[in-house]
Amino acid sequence: MSGIANADFIQNYDTKKGIVQSTSIIYGAADLDKVMDHNLRSKVASFLKSFDTDKVFKTEAIFK
Repeated sequence: MSGIANADFIQNYDTKKGIVQSTSIIYGAADLDKVMDHNLRSKVASFLKSFDTDKVFKTEAIFK
């Protein structure tokens, strides 16, 4: 893993509790080799194939 990748960074903050509820980092699919190692990319690809039997799903982004 190396290189520079652009990402969207989203945090959901609970003002009543004063805490961050969740954080998402969304990368473009073309940058997966920059943010995931080969083993993790293979697991993600296998997961996507498991429910896309008609091959209609097009990966545009991935989030952590």
